[in-house]
Amino acid sequence: MHLSRALPLRRTAALSASVFPLLWILFCIASLAQTKAADPRAGYQKAMEEKQTNSRILALENWQSQAGADPLRDDALEVLVWAYKQIGNQSKASAWAQKLLDLDQDNALALAVLADSARYHEGSTLDQNMANSLSLARRGLRHFSYLHRPEAMSSPEFLELQTATQAWLNGAAGFAYVHQQDYVTARNYLRKAAALQPGNPQYAYELAIADMSGKQPDTREGFLYLAKSVNLTQGTPAGSQIAQYAANRYRQAGGSDADWSKFLIATAVPNAPEPAGPTTPSAAASSEVASVKAASPALPESAGPVSPRATTPPPQPEPRESEEALRNATLTPPPLPPTQTAKKPLSHPGAPVSLGILLEASLKNGENRRAVTYALSDLVRHLRENDEAFILSFSHDLVFEQDLTSNYDLLRQAVDSIKPESGAALLDAVGFASGHLNRISRKGNNRILLVISDGRDISSKESPFDVAGAIDSSGVKIYCIGVGIDEADGRTRLQALSSRTGGQASFIGGPSGFRAATHQFALGWGIDFPQ
Repeated sequence: MHLSRALPLRRTAALSASVFPLLWILFCIASLAQTKAADPRAGYQKAMEEKQTNSRILALENWQSQAGADPLRDDALEVLVWAYKQIGNQSKASAWAQKLLDLDQDNALALAVLADSARYHEGSTLDQNMANSLSLARRGLRHFSYLHRPEAMSSPEFLELQTATQAWLNGAAGFAYVHQQDYVTARNYLRKAAALQPGNPQYAYELAIADMSGKQPDTREGFLYLAKSVNLTQGTPAGSQIAQYAANRYRQAGGSDADWSKFLIATAVPNAPEPAGPTTPSAAASSEVASVKAASPALPESAGPVSPRATTPPPQPEPRESEEALRNATLTPPPLPPTQTAKKPLSHPGAPVSLGILLEASLKNGENRRAVTYALSDLVRHLRENDEAFILSFSHDLVFEQDLTSNYDLLRQAVDSIKPESGAALLDAVGFASGHLNRISRKGNNRILLVISDGRDISSKESPFDVAGAIDSSGVKIYCIGVGIDEADGRTRLQALSSRTGGQASFIGGPSGFRAATHQFALGWGIDFPQ
């Protein structure tokens, strides 16, 4: 009896001896898994394993909200800034860059992103924005060598981040120095930016302007990069306008259309030999080049520097919409959402004027031709010593009749040579002309754009929001003369353009009132010519 009872007890002890180690192993595994799940590095690592940029952003933002003071938060912030720049969200990239800068005051990536966005800061003048951008860029360049690779980021991706950061810093510094008309210094920075991001049209265009401006202009390099900017913007809303401007500048420098085509071919094909062409501008063009001044890109800006690829083909032109659809999409007040208010450009009473004259070509018909030609010719003839002007006409396209100059004969000939053309890409023309005037006008001059139009906009590709942003950032005051406007939309459109910039609009029924309207505006600018 005693023996039979002992056997089950032995079996139970043996079973316990085999089960307990197994339970212990399972307990250890569970504890390890729980510890790993609680490890903040595991959440960061999982987020970094995401292949899609948007998915990585969401995972890192979620991790960041729970990480507290984890040592990896700096790395996570760097990756978030980089990721938002990759998808073109400049505002989000700037917001995270500021948080990164609060933790690491000399972080080169954060400084690069903030230097780029500082040019468009609301509530400050363009001069203040550029000075702030330059300060951030120079600080970032001093600390660029200390930029570290975020944990779990691959070496190739970090190299791409370093390259972009260095390009943004040099580009921001170059833009600022061009704005200050220190073109020689600007070239050094912009050459680095253009070399680091060879597919970025902003850097190519700004380097071209800097090369052809100021002391010891490098005209050959300037035209090469100007041609490159034409190729890089082909098929975009501003592309045709940049192409016309570039060809016109080359002709003014004494070049032929055939040689300009060679420049375009050379810059479209990697490592193609440089074409033959004029190396110095003509005397007339030289006087104009000396007055060139550039600031942010017109391109357009848009939103921050493009993430380019040299082999990426230019985008194809968008199909034209019907005239009715384009009319329905035109600018009507308010041109920006009600929560945004336009800044009034600063004027300096008595200061010289840099005047852009933008004329709708269809208005240069038989009935209006004489009145328009005589009034505008008299206006440019009475420009003061340091005043300057350019003449542009627009139809479906924008045509540079004469770039910025103080030479009355060139301006008069440009006014007289405008031929009537159908079409009216008003918003495209105003957006580009205001940005161009801001880039090339003399420092300290009041920047004024005189728009002469019937108010129609039937072939623009730029959105009203993009145009509104371009004219706000340019600091240009827009004055409009509406000629023979029958529809309320046309009048409203011109009033919106002028009122948001602190300018004025005047409406006349026909050619008889054109001279009086022009004379009245000119008096306000300090230019007096007989009425």
